[in-house]
Amino acid sequence: MTALKSASTSFSESSSSSRTGEAATANYPELDALSTRMKGALQTTDQLADFWRRRGAIELEYATKLASLAEDPFGKDEPS
Repeated sequence: MTALKSASTSFSESSSSSRTGEAATANYPELDALSTRMKGALQTTDQLADFWRRRGAIELEYATKLASLAEDPFGKDEPS
């Protein structure tokens, strides 16, 4: 347990001194897989945010056009 705590402490110190994360994973190669996974997850999150932004714009345009279509009167040229 002490070894884990000291490894955790030294990892925290090395990662706080280097914000890129590359120096920290150089000292702990077992973290390479985790680092790679987190970078992939960050890209996926960015892609999802872009998807939802674009979908929201499409839905807003669609709703606006449906609302204006609903305001057009039907049968206004027919006798009552």
